[in-house]
Amino acid sequence: LARRELEATPGVTDARELTKRGTKSRPGRRVRQGAADSATRSPVANESVGLPARGGTLRLTFAQDETGCRTLVRPLMRRRDEFGDVRVEDGASFTASLHSSEQRRNQEIAAWRRSLIFAAAFALPVFFISMVFVHIPGRLSHWLHSVAFRGVTWEEFLAWVLATPVQFVSGFRFYRDSFYSVRNGVLGMSFLVALGTSAAYFYSIFVVIYNARKAPTPRMMQAFESSALLIMFVILGKFLETRAKARTSMAISTLAKLTPEEATLVESQADGRLAEPERLPLVLVQRGDVLLVRPGERVPTDGIVESGGGKVRGATFT
Repeated sequence: LARRELEATPGVTDARELTKRGTKSRPGRRVRQGAADSATRSPVANESVGLPARGGTLRLTFAQDETGCRTLVRPLMRRRDEFGDVRVEDGASFTASLHSSEQRRNQEIAAWRRSLIFAAAFALPVFFISMVFVHIPGRLSHWLHSVAFRGVTWEEFLAWVLATPVQFVSGFRFYRDSFYSVRNGVLGMSFLVALGTSAAYFYSIFVVIYNARKAPTPRMMQAFESSALLIMFVILGKFLETRAKARTSMAISTLAKLTPEEATLVESQADGRLAEPERLPLVLVQRGDVLLVRPGERVPTDGIVESGGGKVRGATFT
């Protein structure tokens, strides 16, 4: 299927650009229709351009004061047998994909929640072993300070084992983002998290090996809990941030639901009489149209009352 994007840019009268699939495009009105080899015969592509046999993107820029999206798209919609179903989308009609957006937000929140639970399941035991249990006199503290094998104590061994999944499983996303940020020359927070936690983790490995080889008195302190807790708290912050953004997006989406998806168009015929009202997507409404708003319907767009009267509940605006 060919994908044609009609971008309404005020002040630009006639600019057409043909780009191949995959080229970065700006947001605009998008028209999905049939075979690409029929595009040059439609009024939309009124310039002689060559399209690929299959696929491609044709981007048209027009002046809203002179024409509209409906004027360009209606000939294609009338020739459904040739072009198939035509669907028009723009930035104002994003409510049609509201459900999918909510699903993506919920999936992102669930992913951060799973990552947080996984990190906490390993980081919190490291914290209690390294910072709490070893300082409580008793059999547990004595056992943690005893040698497990080759001069490595149980405290060092358990902290090393528990901190490793947090460092390289929960922290993998930070290493991945750091790689791309270094390659692009733009260092962000992920690079700082990866650098700081790696320093604490690999320093702790050095301490464990040094204590096992030299057996100093007193023994040097490892810092596995620092790297594990730092990653856990960063993931916790990401989880809370994502959930806050989702709540904000839901509030905006609730406000966007007040805008109807369709409007009733009333056009004048050649003899001056009014044609039958036509329901059409709101994205196809263009400047100068006369719309019919029946009792109980939502006002689709701003404008001037031509005839008739009624009352509008203004609570949604306040």
